[in-house]
Amino acid sequence: MRKKKAIYTVITALMLQVTLIIVNLILPHFIILKYGSNVNGLINSITQFLSYIALLETGIGAVIKSVLYKSLAKKDKKEISSIVVTTQHFFRKVSYILIIYIIALIIIFPKFVSSEFDRMYTISLLIIIAINSFMQYYFGLTSQILIQADQKGYIINICKIITYIVSTVVMVVMIFNNYSIQTIKAVGTIILVISPLYYYYYMKKNYYIDKKEKVNNDLLKQRWDGFAHQISSFIHNNTDIAVLTVFSNMGEVSVYSVYTLVTSGIKSVLGILTSSISATFGNIYGSGEKEKLKKQFEIFDYFNLLIVFFVFTITGLLITPFIKLYVSGATDANYNRMIFGTIIVVAEAIYCFRCSYSNMIFIVGDFKQTKFHGYIESGLNLIISLLLVKKFNLIGIAIGTLIGMLYRLIVSIKYVHKYLIDINILNLFKKYIVNIIVVFVFVTVVKMMKIPDILTYFEWIKYAIIYSIIFLTLLLVTNILFFKRDMKDIYYTYFKYLISKIKRMKKSDEKDRK
Repeated sequence: MRKKKAIYTVITALMLQVTLIIVNLILPHFIILKYGSNVNGLINSITQFLSYIALLETGIGAVIKSVLYKSLAKKDKKEISSIVVTTQHFFRKVSYILIIYIIALIIIFPKFVSSEFDRMYTISLLIIIAINSFMQYYFGLTSQILIQADQKGYIINICKIITYIVSTVVMVVMIFNNYSIQTIKAVGTIILVISPLYYYYYMKKNYYIDKKEKVNNDLLKQRWDGFAHQISSFIHNNTDIAVLTVFSNMGEVSVYSVYTLVTSGIKSVLGILTSSISATFGNIYGSGEKEKLKKQFEIFDYFNLLIVFFVFTITGLLITPFIKLYVSGATDANYNRMIFGTIIVVAEAIYCFRCSYSNMIFIVGDFKQTKFHGYIESGLNLIISLLLVKKFNLIGIAIGTLIGMLYRLIVSIKYVHKYLIDINILNLFKKYIVNIIVVFVFVTVVKMMKIPDILTYFEWIKYAIIYSIIFLTLLLVTNILFFKRDMKDIYYTYFKYLISKIKRMKKSDEKDRK
């Protein structure tokens, strides 16, 4: 049963990520074409400013889940009730603080966009978007954490998939029928808040929660150990748009948000690969099998390295042509930003390279030992972005992100090597150098070919397939030549079992037919 739940959760999580990528590509496209880049930028800017309230709950989810796992396993109703009451008390306080924060934004935020939008236009949109955030904190997050800790994350995923699809379809229909953006976002919000209300209903129906249990604030003290890691991730994902809002304009915010729609979608899908292997590494580490952990980690890290090089190289070549097609017809902002697109793709690739090392640090629980790295990364990202944004605009923001990511990758590799796993640094360095050369050669050849502008989605798909086949072949051949034994390890670890299983399924089907 445990295995089934895990499989359901992984499959629905992947389905949810794919749904989010599609939804996040569809809506901005129609909003940009119908209402303009400035409106799309305003929506993204408001969403990002509202997300800052999440700083108040940084680290809570992971801590609460870790204690709920044990309580749910023991079926200790009293302890579960205490944890849920404590968590709910905390999130209700956050929801009240959110109301104060919204009032502050109503006063301050319109000043940043006063030259582009009427004050009431901005305030009405801000309040509508904020309703969903309030409902999540007041009703949704406590029950969501409990359901996920009980290995029923697939319920959350399915509910989100349904509400995202329905809200998107309804909002697109309303766009075509010329409703105001406020009315469209209001209807979308009403549909989306069904999710937190359903989680709350599901918790009340399926779990016995004694609301008379006292709040246990000791549960929340551990949250600060992981704060630095969460804050660096938060700054990476949430500050760039705020900096652009203050120092640039809504058109630039729209350009940034459209490019990062692509990179964030790819990053989230690749993140499933890393998160899915966490339990395995955690089990090996907990068993004290150091040599096995070293071997399995190096195999996975190399596998992840190859995937990231492949996916982000193709993305780097095709992201700007895709964006140009995606916003074709929009003339109120310049979306042809190849340099920015390249830098942001490289930055996100570095983030994905780092994931296996960050994951290992989280598994071991070395939050305190590595929190300083998180603060430095956050500082580098923010300070460099602020220094460069006025002169270089989007490119300045991207450079800040890139340098922050690069620093964190280097220190994460160094920490894992020095304190956790004695990885072969020289061999790892060779892998990076060889594959960077492969990427450089491939991209140079493609640029020398002087391929004409891609004018249709069909042409884009055609070049995506051609580039993928050529580059994948080049990547595999080169790595087999230079790292034959490591490539064999990847094959035997991840592919041989899968191939043999497919063969067994085919033989079973043939027997059934006979």
